[in-house]
Amino acid sequence: MKTQQINYKEIAGNLYAKIGKKKITASVAARQIGVSDATISNIINEAYINNPTLFPSDRMWLKIASWTGMKTGWQTAETANYKRVMNVCRHAQDNGISRAISFDPGTGKTFALKAYSNDTPNCWYIECDEFFTKKIFLRELMKAMGIAGGPLSVADMVYEITDKLNTTDRPLVIIDEADKLNDSSLNLFKTFYNKANAGFVLTGTPYFRNRIDRGVRKLKMGYWEIFSRFGGEFIPLHKVDEKMVRQVCEANGMTDEGEIQEVMEAANGDLRRVKSMVERIQLRN
Repeated sequence: MKTQQINYKEIAGNLYAKIGKKKITASVAARQIGVSDATISNIINEAYINNPTLFPSDRMWLKIASWTGMKTGWQTAETANYKRVMNVCRHAQDNGISRAISFDPGTGKTFALKAYSNDTPNCWYIECDEFFTKKIFLRELMKAMGIAGGPLSVADMVYEITDKLNTTDRPLVIIDEADKLNDSSLNLFKTFYNKANAGFVLTGTPYFRNRIDRGVRKLKMGYWEIFSRFGGEFIPLHKVDEKMVRQVCEANGMTDEGEIQEVMEAANGDLRRVKSMVERIQLRN
């Protein structure tokens, strides 16, 4: 396999430009990329030039290049789901409204959400987890938005986030895997909706819709208000079909029909599995 040539200077320039375009700090960029603050700082300040021990690994350079939008590594296939998620996010941001997506895992939601967040100024993405308390949720959202932390109360964190949203041009908050939030954390969405002029996109598995529907039917506190703020609907995506699988294969340089059929047979409606199979075949070749 041919070794990929890496243009370090071009990546550094694109990194600096992307941080400026998104109007975020280097620290926020580091968290979005998944590298340390020091790595980004050393590149921006060119500290690695005179100190080889600070030179990032090629793997880190490629992660940064991918984040800036350079074509390296895994390539994006603009499937029907990718386009729909991008359009939902754009519509919510442009109009300052809230939307919810509830659909099967492995259909490309998170990939598209991260792509939109990475490429769009004043858009912040957070991925939730089962262990999130109200305070952890707020702290992680503050980190994503580049708001300085500290020993703040829940009320203070809400005020800080609300102030940031209300002083930012066309802000959008993307809350991925929102179905993992407990009720008190999920209700914070209602608080921000009421207090801030911002767009929101909340996504999750089919359980997300089932949970909200059940809460509405049982008149559970807060659930009707949350549902109404979504516009009273959950936006569906498409099941992963052969056309999507082919798009992913072809976007990543796969042209052999036998190999594409091999990926299709193993896909089982899951684009994560498709990615794994494509990479496995690439290595095999």
